[in-house]
Amino acid sequence: MAALGDANLIHDVGYLGQGLVGDPAMLLMCNEIISYVKRFMRGFEMTSEHMAIDVIRKVGAEGHFMSEEHTRKHFKEELWRPALINRDDLVTWERKGSLTYKQKVTQRTIEILDNHKPEELPAEIKTKIWAIAKEAEKKLAAMHFKA
Repeated sequence: MAALGDANLIHDVGYLGQGLVGDPAMLLMCNEIISYVKRFMRGFEMTSEHMAIDVIRKVGAEGHFMSEEHTRKHFKEELWRPALINRDDLVTWERKGSLTYKQKVTQRTIEILDNHKPEELPAEIKTKIWAIAKEAEKKLAAMHFKA
């Protein structure tokens, strides 16, 4: 609903218990949902190129599109595939270890927490941030708040 209203910030992602608790695994769940919503909100190209009417005519009702150059060129642009939500059939899911969604998300969260190395900000950006912080500190120091 927030996306349909053109909100550019979806608040409280990963919050539980009315915001009294935060859960890193819940952040990953929400991130996946948000990626789906973003894909949906992007919409679909309805140009001649994307509609592929010529390809549909060429392949016909009994053919398949997997060997067509057009399909190879465009299919990854249009499909949304979850990273964590299971879309496998039962046999494949069992072969992969039968992990529940909660188990899969928790496992991925631990991997990220153990291995993620954030990219360092460029020096000029750090300088700008510190300048903004110092300016804010001066302004706040001059204010007197009353309870």
